[in-house]
Amino acid sequence: MKIRAANNKDTPLIKKLVTTCLKEYGYEYLPQTSEVDLENIDKVYNANNGIFLIGVNEENEIIATGGLLKVTGSCFKLRKIYVAKAYRGNGFGKQIVNKLLQIARAKKAGQIVIETSSKMTTALSMYRSLGFYVVDGKITSPRCNIKMKYLDIDHREDLNTKL
Repeated sequence: MKIRAANNKDTPLIKKLVTTCLKEYGYEYLPQTSEVDLENIDKVYNANNGIFLIGVNEENEIIATGGLLKVTGSCFKLRKIYVAKAYRGNGFGKQIVNKLLQIARAKKAGQIVIETSSKMTTALSMYRSLGFYVVDGKITSPRCNIKMKYLDIDHREDLNTKL
């Protein structure tokens, strides 16, 4: 899988992948609320100190997505982490998230959060394996019921020292 930055030209195929993935969990694509950010990727992500990435296969088909959205100050939020069903289990979701975390570090992110659904058990396991942990706090995405925060490298080293 090759990872590259997305732009508005990629929007129709991104929406198709996201819609398909949401349906697997019994959710609808909601362009007025949860998916409003996909209506203008260039404005919402790319022009706002964030980025939206896509993973493409050898045929240049979009098989994975993930966004890094600047929320406030140095707080960033991971959004739209999806992998096409036929490509799951190959580490592509992890590759997208790791690339987004690398970009967030370069942007001097002080905090990285993600909101997700308890229905997405495989994704939850992946986020935990990458250093995310569940936190209390306001959840803004309508279908999500779990908020997670990234435990950054410095804190992880502190934690390991105490163990």
